[in-house]
Formats: sequence, C-alpha cells, structure tokens
Amino acid sequence: MLASQAQDVNAPNSLQAMQDLVAYLVTLVEQPEHASLVFEYSKMVLQKEPDLGLSIFTYSHTHPTPDGQPMSPHAVLEHLKKFCDTDGCIAYLESLIQVRMYDLFLL
Repeated sequence: MLASQAQDVNAPNSLQAMQDLVAYLVTLVEQPEHASLVFEYSKMVLQKEPDLGLSIFTYSHTHPTPDGQPMSPHAVLEHLKKFCDTDGCIAYLESLIQVRMYDLFLL
C-alpha cells in the first residue's frame, strides 16, 4: 500500500508515503532474509528521490542495532549501481568507511 501511494506523484501525500516506505524499509535492512523486499521496493525511491532512497541503506550504518546483521555491502552496492549515479555509490561507501572507523576507535 505504501509503495502504491508513493508511486502516484500527483497524490498530495506521495512524498509522505515515500518517506513512510523508506522508514519501513530501513527496519528491514537489518534482516538479510528481507533483502529481496528491500531491493524491490527501494528501486522506485532511488529513481524518484535518490537521496531519500540512499538513506535506506546508510541509516543502519549510522544507527546500528545490537541484534541486527546488515545486508551484504557488496549486494547493496551492486543494487545501487543500477539506480544511483556515482555520487550515490560513493556516499554509500563513505558511510561504510565511517562505521568501520568508528568501530576501530571503540576497540
């Protein structure tokens, strides 16, 4: 339902629906068994609102959960290559580096 509301760009709440979809997808990123759902429904967001779509995959890096194992960075990067420009892919890689550096300082 969120995806169909977000697709209708003429609907008055389409941006809100897209933001709601992103918020939901962020919760699924930490569960690798839902990777196919995240990849499928993130396509539309990445195409219409690239920065918002990128946040699906970078939010979990800056807000890690203790139990969550994120999706494979390689799989995410391959997905982003299809729907983002080079700057979007670089932003994703930078978020990975920032998390690794943060983890090193905590050790």
